[in-house]
Amino acid sequence: MREINVSEITKAVRDACIKANKILPPDLVQLIFDGVQNETEDMPKDIMCRLCENLRAADELDIPICQDTGMAVIFVKIGQDVHFVGGSFNEAVNKGVAEGYRDGYLRKSIVADPLRRVNTGDNTPAVIHTELVRGDTVELVVAPKGFGSENMSRLKMFTPSASREDIIDYLMENIKPQMSARCVANILATSSQALYMGEPGDDTTAAAIKIRKESKVNIMIGPPVKREECDKYVEDFLRNDGIRIVCGGTTSQIVANYLNEKVETDMNYIDSQIPPIGYIKGIDLTTEGVLTLRKLIELSEEYLKIDSNIPKNFLKKDGASQL
Repeated sequence: MREINVSEITKAVRDACIKANKILPPDLVQLIFDGVQNETEDMPKDIMCRLCENLRAADELDIPICQDTGMAVIFVKIGQDVHFVGGSFNEAVNKGVAEGYRDGYLRKSIVADPLRRVNTGDNTPAVIHTELVRGDTVELVVAPKGFGSENMSRLKMFTPSASREDIIDYLMENIKPQMSARCVANILATSSQALYMGEPGDDTTAAAIKIRKESKVNIMIGPPVKREECDKYVEDFLRNDGIRIVCGGTTSQIVANYLNEKVETDMNYIDSQIPPIGYIKGIDLTTEGVLTLRKLIELSEEYLKIDSNIPKNFLKKDGASQL
C-alpha cells in the first residue's frame, strides 16, 4: 500500500489548472499555425491568423489563452493500492483549483446557486470524475470547460420511459421554422446521447425530413443592358407573385424610381464583410450586389455540406443570411 499526502494532490491540481489555461500542447499549436498556410478562403484564414496572434500574446504576457477559463473538470484515475493521508481527497482537489485560479489570475465563473447567482470566489466546486484502476499511482487530468456552448445550447434529458409523444412535444418546443432537417436531427441525437453521459451506449439514429410549403422568390439582379428597357424589366419583375428581392445598388434605384419611392438604408445591423440592407416600399428585401451574393454562395455551400455537423440556422440580419 502506497501512502500519498493530499497536499501533493493540491499542488498538482493547482499547477495543472494554470498550465491548462495558458499553454496549448505543441502539436495543437502547430496545427493552428499550419492552418494559416493551408487555408485558402479569406475569412477562415483571417480567423486562424488571429488565433496565432492570440497564442503569441498569451505566451509573451503570461496570460490565459482565452478569457473564459471556465469550470475546472478533473479526471482522476486512482490506483487501488493508494491510500491518501492528510485529509480529504475531494477537498484537496478543490483547494488546488482555488489556488490555481487565484495564483494564475484566472477568471472565476462558478456560482453557488444558479438562481441567486452568487460567485463562489474561487471557481470551486470542481467537477471530479473518479475511476479506480490497478496499481499504486494517481493520474490527474485537468480540463477547463468554457461556458460558451452552454450559453448557446439547450439540453433535454429524456427518461427511459419517454414516449413518442414526449419526443414530439420536445421538438415542437425547440425547433424553429428556419432550422434545416440536419439541425433538427442533431438536436434529437444529442439529447439521446446525453442519456449515456457522452459515453457509447445503445445506437441512436435520428432521421429528419423537413416539409414546407412552396415559396416563390423573384430576384432582380443587375440593371438591363439597355437603359430604355428598365421599366419593362421592372414590370416583368413586379408582375410575378411571391417574395420580391432586389440585389444591387443601381438596380435598387431603378426599381425605386419606377415605384416613385426612396431606397432607405438600414444601419441598425452592421457587418464588416457585408454592406447593409435597404428598404423600398413594396419590395420584401433590398441588398447590395456582388459582395452580398458572394457571401450567399458561401452560406449555401456550407448549408449543403453533408460532412458537417454544424446546425444550419441562418438567423443573422445581413442581406446574405436573409437571402
